[in-house]
Amino acid sequence: MVLHILLLTPKPDASDEDLAKLDTQLGGLRDQIDGITQYHWGGNVGPAERAQGYTHGFVMTFESRDALAAYGPHPDHQKVAGYLRSLSDQVLVFDIEA
Repeated sequence: MVLHILLLTPKPDASDEDLAKLDTQLGGLRDQIDGITQYHWGGNVGPAERAQGYTHGFVMTFESRDALAAYGPHPDHQKVAGYLRSLSDQVLVFDIEA
């Protein structure tokens, strides 16, 4: 199992509606791409000074490293990733095997 963790800092003009749409699109990938077993989205609930400007993020769980590798170039992922980048000033991605 692999945890795919992404943190983002939205651009100042990214609205709550934009972020809700992103959450919906990311969550929909679970039905479009094999190997995604879980998805969780949320805003930071800890002290802001520890978050280094990151305010939102998500965790996806993949069945395996192979499933994560197939996710990267998948066209449905690429479409959502483009939308995510259009809303974000900063993005941090970290993958761990669990």
